[in-house]
Amino acid sequence: MPKILNLNEINIIVESYGFKLLSTEYINTRTPLYLQCKLGHIFQRNLNALKYKNNECPICKKENSIHGLVIPIEDILEEFNDYGFTILKGIENYKNGDSEFLIQCPQGHIYNEKVKYFKQKHKCPYCSKKTKPTIEQINKDFKERNLILLTDFYINKRTKMDFICEKHPNIIQHIDWDHFHNRGQGCKYCGYEKIAQQKLLDQNFIFNCFQECNYTLLPNQTYQGNNIPLLFVCNKHPNIIQSGDYSHLQTYGNICTFCRYEKNSGENHYNWKGGISPLNYYLREHILKWKIDSIKSCDYKCIINNNDFEVIHHLYPYYKILDEILNILNMPIYPIISDYTENQLKLLENKILELHYKYPLGVCLTREIHEEFHKIYGYKNFAPEDFYEFYKIKTGKEFIPVYKQFEIA
Repeated sequence: MPKILNLNEINIIVESYGFKLLSTEYINTRTPLYLQCKLGHIFQRNLNALKYKNNECPICKKENSIHGLVIPIEDILEEFNDYGFTILKGIENYKNGDSEFLIQCPQGHIYNEKVKYFKQKHKCPYCSKKTKPTIEQINKDFKERNLILLTDFYINKRTKMDFICEKHPNIIQHIDWDHFHNRGQGCKYCGYEKIAQQKLLDQNFIFNCFQECNYTLLPNQTYQGNNIPLLFVCNKHPNIIQSGDYSHLQTYGNICTFCRYEKNSGENHYNWKGGISPLNYYLREHILKWKIDSIKSCDYKCIINNNDFEVIHHLYPYYKILDEILNILNMPIYPIISDYTENQLKLLENKILELHYKYPLGVCLTREIHEEFHKIYGYKNFAPEDFYEFYKIKTGKEFIPVYKQFEIA
């Protein structure tokens, strides 16, 4: 059984720590004792805590801590300077460790910090990725990477923010702070180009591959990647300019649209209403201007759910526009595009665009939503009004079709 100390013995122990015993009663080692330090501060502590845990005066400790300790401003400035930080504002109001300065880290991040916290860490919270950034700081970081931030608010690191890349200004992209700042992601198209650059093959090798497949590349082109299309003409169909990339050429060998039709289609496939024909696909290749205007009118997004679009949906069915061309021009349907004269093809190209602009511009949709529409309203016998109804059901809003004046390029 441990010995029970008397007050004299307790007093000797207390004095050995530099304190004065004020209590007149003692029961055991857990009895709270009133003690007084050399500066006159009075506090409570039991004998076990004094001997094994904490033998400092709590009041002295607080007063001597950085929270209340007044450090000469010269020393403060020197310490900030040693770590590469600049004090921008607040020096004139400095009192103690609780004083707050507006400071700038070596990487240019600007933020408010108390002296006591700076002395503890000497770290920028933005550089260490442990603080919520301001929208101003986010905007600055985007600019440093040649990106233009379109969003003017920030909630948390999962907040999706819209931006455009200076190199790809026609595409609105989305990213959250976690992927942008912590994972180093940015413009995905710049990323694709970087990967493609790393996998580039010799340009002469690529050009020879096209030539061996009986294709002639148009002059003044530069190979930029396996998935970047190049303009070419098939030597069997020299009147038609097509586009294709090396990746498809390597995989399929035959990338001429019209060679494939001639190989795989029977006589009935060349009937306009009997199925897919070369003229059908040829004309689809010449509505790019209408597609671009349609995409711009939808702000580069699916108009139903605001996600990245995958399909441009014709409000007025495409096959009806083709029928209209045939009725207007009274032109025969040839099984091979090269059977048309250059003037006939030019007339067809202008007419397909003219008739597209006669009706509303197309709408951008995701593939899933596009398929959902056609499952409800069919793949042929639908009208613009059907989409107006579909749009209201999906969004609760009235659809306003967009028209644009047709201009011959």
